[in-house]
Formats: sequence, C-alpha cells, structure tokens
Amino acid sequence: MVKKKKMSEKYLLKHRYLITDKRYLIYTKELYGRIAKSVAKRLAKTRITPNQVTILSLFLGLISGLLFSFGYQIYLIIGIVLLQLSVFLDYLDGNLAREKNSMSAFGCWLDSFGDRIIDFFVFFGLAWGAFSITGNYLIWILCSLILGGHYLIVFNYLAVIVSIYEMRITKKIETSRFMKIFGYSRSNIYLLLVVFVLLNNILWYFYLMSIYSWLCYLGSVSFFTIKIKKYSESRKDST
Repeated sequence: MVKKKKMSEKYLLKHRYLITDKRYLIYTKELYGRIAKSVAKRLAKTRITPNQVTILSLFLGLISGLLFSFGYQIYLIIGIVLLQLSVFLDYLDGNLAREKNSMSAFGCWLDSFGDRIIDFFVFFGLAWGAFSITGNYLIWILCSLILGGHYLIVFNYLAVIVSIYEMRITKKIETSRFMKIFGYSRSNIYLLLVVFVLLNNILWYFYLMSIYSWLCYLGSVSFFTIKIKKYSESRKDST
C-alpha cells in the first residue's frame, strides 16, 4: 500500500506540467526560463530550498498588489517591477527543485497556492487603485469578470490533470496553435500589464483581460473536451 502511494505521488509530480509545457510564449520560455535554469544550477550548491524561493515569490507578489492599490503611476511602476521579479522566482523554484531532486507534493501545492493568492491580490489591488483615482464602478465589474474567468481556467486545468492522473494517460496531449496563443500564461498577462502601466491606463487593461480570460476559458474547455474524448475513443478502439 505504501509502495502504491509513493508511485502515485511520483506519477502526479512527473505529469504535473503535462498539459502546460507548450503554453508559454517566447518571453517566458526563452527569457525567464533560461535565466532561471542558470541561476538554479548555482543555487543548487547552497542551502536555499525551493520552498523558500516560493515564499519569497509570494511575498513580492503580495507587496506588488499592495502598491497597485495606491493607484498612482509611480507605485504601479514599482509594483510591476516587484511582480516581474515574483514571476521570475516562480520559474526559479521549480528549476531549483529539479536541480536538487527535491520535488514534493507539498512544494507543488505551495507553488500553486501562492500563484492563486498573488493573482487575486494583483487584480484586486489594480481595481482598488483605479477606482480610488477615477471613481469608476465599472472597474469592479471588469475585475469580477477577470477573476471569474481566471479561476474557471485554473479549475478546468485542474480537472484535466486529475483526469489524466486517474486514467493513467502517459501519452502527452499535444497542444495546438490555439492553446499556444490562448494558454493564459500568468507570465504573459503580467508582461502585458507592463505596457498598460507605462501607458497609465489600467481600465483598458481590464477591458482586454476580461475578454481574453473568458476567451481562454471557453477555448480551453472546448480544446480539452475534444482532445480527451478523442484519446478515450482511441483507447477503446485499441482494446
């Protein structure tokens, strides 16, 4: 029983990024990904743990959300710098865990939990800051749409990962061009935020993200429904 439990945990950790490997665009994969790998190799010789990096990433993300809530551009700029550093550390903790061969279920949970907390405080902080400056109540409606779409996407990916784990699907589910563009990578939406912070126009960022998040949700539901259904049918035919 213990052996089976260990095998299940190893399987889950191995395939945790099964459907997300190809979702990241050039910015995240080539820039942050490569730098994180290089830094992780050096940190692997130190006593710094992946969980410590994750906690630091969470702390910087929360601070950025607080700065966003002030609304003024100078705080937005400082906040976006801290947020980008938080995103980089989010890449670093996974690479460090692999370098130290110390991946764990708790570490995966802490990483995912931290990301969701950061996402909430970033968008809530942006909405609070924009509302305090403009007094426009529409920002709260847009914020609700963004967070609703965002967490539905997370739930959808979680459901797919659980399905893959339960069905013991070892074959990789290849992603299409649509999913490469509309994969809703956190890193990419925060890169886009840099542009709108520099333009000092958070309202239009919220317009764009409210549409994009729901487009990504509907697209991901359709995509994985078709993929998993086809794979399930192919397994039935083979048996």
